[in-house]
Amino acid sequence: MNRVVVAVLGFLLSTALAAQEITESRAWTERFPVSGPEPRLKISNIWGTVRVRPGPAGQITIAVDERRSAPDQERFDRSLRLLKTDIGAGVDSVEIIVGEPTRNWRRTDPCRGCRVDYQFDVTVPEGTRLELGTVLDGAIDVSGVAGTVSASNVNGPIKVY
Repeated sequence: MNRVVVAVLGFLLSTALAAQEITESRAWTERFPVSGPEPRLKISNIWGTVRVRPGPAGQITIAVDERRSAPDQERFDRSLRLLKTDIGAGVDSVEIIVGEPTRNWRRTDPCRGCRVDYQFDVTVPEGTRLELGTVLDGAIDVSGVAGTVSASNVNGPIKVY
């Protein structure tokens, strides 16, 4: 009987250790030259905060802190394919979409248990038009920017001042 208990406990322990959460963090910064009287920035985030402050004319700077986690390696690898940033830049605009642009992330969970927090800290020329959105566990915080602001957040605060 003791051998059976020890075997079961050993199996449960090895299963628990094999299914440990995988996490990874990284940070990066990108700079985009923009021209025109009213540059445009669009950020569509899933998890995390978007913070925007005024910066130098002619440049949008985006600093990103990314923290990715998943219950196991298989789902972590899936999150790398599905939950990433798609960045597009033009002469007068920058657009960042987390996930696939055509997918409605508010209604699906393609990687159950996966999570990627993107914390965006952005500086923009003063008159930049902003279209900002985040869905889960984040805030939108805009200060000192004179351009038009359109912001949406499913379960967090929006501050524009």
